[in-house]
Amino acid sequence: MSEEHPAPRPGAHIWKAWADGKTVQIKIYRHDQLSLDEPEFRWMDDDPRYWDTLGPDDEPEYWRVKPSVKNLSVRFAVCKMPLQGDNIRFDIAKSEAEAKYIEEKNIFIKWITDWIDVEVEDD
Repeated sequence: MSEEHPAPRPGAHIWKAWADGKTVQIKIYRHDQLSLDEPEFRWMDDDPRYWDTLGPDDEPEYWRVKPSVKNLSVRFAVCKMPLQGDNIRFDIAKSEAEAKYIEEKNIFIKWITDWIDVEVEDD
């Protein structure tokens, strides 16, 4: 006869990650959106022990283990839109090779930034 195991609690993986010293985050809905292009929520580092009604056990979809991040360097250029008169567009380079390729285009006007380091979630 096999021993039955109870199903894990819905937020068990959040509690385990937190107990292991990892940072966990709660989804906070934004009330300060300036445009519809902005996300309607943001993730905030938090301690799950302080949430009585919105804790990982009650609302596991509101919690996640904070993803790792990596640094990415980018540079922005202004370019002409082909056959569009004075209209312009922006190109983004993520490497020296991409920057060189953009500079060699006949639509390239100039770089408007130096290299900028940004953090992005690591997939």
